[in-house]
Amino acid sequence: MFVCLSVFISACSNSVEAPNIKLTDLETAEVGSLSDYKGQYVYIDFWASWCGPCLKSFPFMYELQNKYEKLAILAISVDEDKEDAKAFLAKTQFNFKVFHDPQGEAARQFDLGGMPTSYLIDPNGNIVSTHVGFSAKSKAKIAAEIEGLHLN
Repeated sequence: MFVCLSVFISACSNSVEAPNIKLTDLETAEVGSLSDYKGQYVYIDFWASWCGPCLKSFPFMYELQNKYEKLAILAISVDEDKEDAKAFLAKTQFNFKVFHDPQGEAARQFDLGGMPTSYLIDPNGNIVSTHVGFSAKSKAKIAAEIEGLHLN
């Protein structure tokens, strides 16, 4: 019998492999993919400039990136217009990779349930937790999950 860490929301037997989405850097337009991050924990956050809770999630991701250098944080804007995403970013601090998904291809592959939606992905490329929306309660839950990974 396999033992699962209680830190993960999803049951181990129900882990789903994350789709290998294309990642287009918002600033440079360089293209990569999620598989470029295989072998490390990844926190993906889909966001949009019109999303109020998204503005609140960015300081949290900033704190996470400062605390956990071994955690790759990837913020993916679903704004159609790149300038809307850039205007949003000008209102907040960020120290992690920001990508642009103007056609919503990556968002469709992840089958988003709302904005923002975040995913914690293990080094094997499996989604181990999903969070729709952002609140004090979800912030605490995500922080506890990541703390349980012992990434320091």
